[in-house]
Amino acid sequence: MESHSGADPFGTVYWPGSNLGLRLLKKRLSSIPPNANILVLGCGTGVEAIGAASLSPTFKVHALDLNPLALSLLSRAASSSSSLSSRITTERFDLTSNKPLPLEGVDVVLACDILYNQELAKEVGRRCYECLSLPKPPSLIVTDSQRFHGTDFLVEMNARLLVDNRQHENILWETERLTNITSSGILVPEDQVYDISVRYISV
Repeated sequence: MESHSGADPFGTVYWPGSNLGLRLLKKRLSSIPPNANILVLGCGTGVEAIGAASLSPTFKVHALDLNPLALSLLSRAASSSSSLSSRITTERFDLTSNKPLPLEGVDVVLACDILYNQELAKEVGRRCYECLSLPKPPSLIVTDSQRFHGTDFLVEMNARLLVDNRQHENILWETERLTNITSSGILVPEDQVYDISVRYISV
């Protein structure tokens, strides 16, 4: 959950992008190291962090969020499981800051449904560029189920990568249709089951 206010509700909702992000990560299991280090941006309630760590007993997950309550809840959830407590760490981190991401040794970066507005989407794009411009970039998975206006950061990111000669083809959004997704949270008064198309990048 990436917000300058503890009252921001987005990170308390289970978004469809979290579901798809974990599915995409699972599809990549054969191509990432068995002892992979996974970085989660805007971890919110910790769905992706716990889900990623649960995919393998040797995965380690470092989860970032600006909201200390979200991090505290994730740490508490992880500590309740002996198999997760030593493999999930948290850090309070502002994606809009100039502080570099903790990318050393990271194999996969997850950013699931955190494009809440145009400003934040631009910062997420900057962070994606930061990942992909490394000499040996990590795998990158970004999902977006809400498609809020002005949140498509790929044009600017692709232009920067092209200038740096980091890629030959533009990275484009793909779409996957999810069915019978159950979502709930502070923005939703009760559980809702629905179908939705989620855009994503997985590189």
